[in-house]
Amino acid sequence: MAEQLPPPTRMVLQVYKGKKVGADKGFKLLKNKADALKTKFRDICKRIHETKMGMSEQSSVACFSLTQVS
Repeated sequence: MAEQLPPPTRMVLQVYKGKKVGADKGFKLLKNKADALKTKFRDICKRIHETKMGMSEQSSVACFSLTQVS
């Protein structure tokens, strides 16, 4: 059976315009949420990297101190 299209009236056009506006708004909200999550993830990764670099520096200082004592 062939798919029936809705009649091309002004009311149908208004319904589709409303659906498009809602879809665009939803897409924009999801994009903003994704961007915020990406920013938060980058900040967390930056903090982890800084912590690891600090631990590396402290470890090398501790190792150097241990060799001086021996």
